Amino acid sequence: MMLKTLKRAVTTTALCTGVLTGIVTGLTTGLFVGSGGAVMAQTQTQAQSELALRGLEGQIAALKAAPDTNLFELGALEALRAVEKSLQARYEYGLGESILNIPLLRLSAGSARNPFAKPAGPDTLSTIMKTFLDDMDAVRATLERAKADGVKPFTLVLDDVWFDADMNSRRDRGEGVVETLGPMLLGRRAARELAKSGAGPMEVRFDDADLAWLVAYSHMLSGAGNGLLAFDPSPVLADMAAKRKILDAAPQLPEYYDQAEVQADIATLKAEQARVKQEADALRTEMRPHNKTLQELRNERRKPENRDLRAEIDAKIKAKTAAMADYRTRSRELSRARSSLRRELRAAEGKLTNTGSNRNSVAEFRPAFDAIYVTLAALRQEPDAARIKAMMTHWRAMIAENKRFWALVAQETDNDREWIPNAQQTQALGVEIDPQMAETWQAVLQDAEAVLTGRLLIPHPLLPKGYGISLAHYEQFPTRLDILGLIHGVGLYEHAAKGPRISAQNWQRFNRMTNGRAGMFSLFFN
Repeated sequence: MMLKTLKRAVTTTALCTGVLTGIVTGLTTGLFVGSGGAVMAQTQTQAQSELALRGLEGQIAALKAAPDTNLFELGALEALRAVEKSLQARYEYGLGESILNIPLLRLSAGSARNPFAKPAGPDTLSTIMKTFLDDMDAVRATLERAKADGVKPFTLVLDDVWFDADMNSRRDRGEGVVETLGPMLLGRRAARELAKSGAGPMEVRFDDADLAWLVAYSHMLSGAGNGLLAFDPSPVLADMAAKRKILDAAPQLPEYYDQAEVQADIATLKAEQARVKQEADALRTEMRPHNKTLQELRNERRKPENRDLRAEIDAKIKAKTAAMADYRTRSRELSRARSSLRRELRAAEGKLTNTGSNRNSVAEFRPAFDAIYVTLAALRQEPDAARIKAMMTHWRAMIAENKRFWALVAQETDNDREWIPNAQQTQALGVEIDPQMAETWQAVLQDAEAVLTGRLLIPHPLLPKGYGISLAHYEQFPTRLDILGLIHGVGLYEHAAKGPRISAQNWQRFNRMTNGRAGMFSLFFN
């Protein structure tokens, strides 16, 4: 029961600590969905062909130079370009795989590795995120101009979009938008199947409703970025780097173990291991026919037609089991011997100077431990109140734009390669979307808005009955987030209030309607 309680506490705590890790799961993927969804294309515009040749940066420059630029299309490409720039920055610093558990920073940066990568500094992560936030501001400015001038629909062919992650001005393996973002959007298996399907060009048509959708996603991403910067990990990373330098000056003690003796001992233990294994294998071979006979007797006993013979069969089973007692005893002894030898060998290998045992070494998990340490240490810092405020402001703006999006979708009368359809339209990918799914998703967002505005509280299983955590209060008076205090609840007491708490019912209903694919459909709907 205590374990279940702690699990619920940790789950609830994630709602508060997620500003740094995991809180934006799928958000960058959602940006991809909003600006490059897929549908079988019948035609391909000249501009899109140029996009495939020029890449994002070149096509954006061409659109800016054109007298009749579609500002909606420009804003969408600028959003994708912001993702590309983050991948390029990671390539520049050799951070190809991931930086913390945040979608924007854990995207694959292509298959190429930079042989001349610059050393990453403590502020590299924050700089990448700050640049991305500036780019999102620019995206919204372009989209606001598009709204002011009158939104013009445009189509975007998914196959034309690629990220020049290694900055060599050509499309290389792993740089296509499907390869980069598909695994996060569709799952790795579905993305592989899509790549193997041989389907023709895929495109989606974006209209004025989708502009609101993209603006909403830009606010979501900006909110997440400000949440990370509110607990800027740069000081923690700088401190960790400084402390690691202490290791370089650590004193060298004289050798204690005779290395030749250690090597000889290791050789003896390995030989004994081999002998015990051989004996165990031989015993297993010798036991095999006896075990087979015993299993056959048990199978015979289960047969209904042998009901009257069960007493006789039981006697045979008992006799066979007794006859095998010595075998089983020896098998247990050999198993214990193998386990003891394995532990002793690892301990002996630990005596080797500067090497030790490589098996089950924690060294391979160092990046994960580093990420956990940086996250927890950063959360213990005094947060940047302005960043917390910006995070909440962006997320409230996301909800407002989302409401506008759904209202515009409901008014649409066409049916042309729709990304998110109303009840009378068809979804471009052929995904069946029940109108009730859209309604339920909007109810989920209403719950989220109520939490953001302080009308609903976040539940915590270890708070007294009737209490919850006010995210609105935390916005006004942000405090450090210590994981132990968060799990217990005492670290959140000053943000507690009495009142209604958010229920997961709408989310669970949405999950039921989507056959357990709520996460995937949330990327579509936002």
